[in-house]
Amino acid sequence: MKARGRSTRHAARPARDTYVFRLFVAGDEPNSALARENLGRLCDAHLPGRFEIHTVDVLKHAEVAYKHNVIVTPTLILIRPLPRVTLFGTLRDAGQVLAALRLTGAP
Repeated sequence: MKARGRSTRHAARPARDTYVFRLFVAGDEPNSALARENLGRLCDAHLPGRFEIHTVDVLKHAEVAYKHNVIVTPTLILIRPLPRVTLFGTLRDAGQVLAALRLTGAP
């Protein structure tokens, strides 16, 4: 089931192997665009075929942001695998993002 305001970038393997991300952005704002690009690049490099990115535009779907307690954009939430992780900003520091997502040392 797809929720309003979310779009899936990739989904290839069974759910247990798939990393699921929810990225909250503010329209086409520059920092939001950078976060989308940086997350996509990291996932393509470290999780090829094993990730889903659900993007929520808070300007169109404020209720979803409210439900997830998001007050700053861009915000990234790792939904699966648990535990959940929340990151803020453009995700430009690949090393810090990979470490926070427990992907350090991934191929």
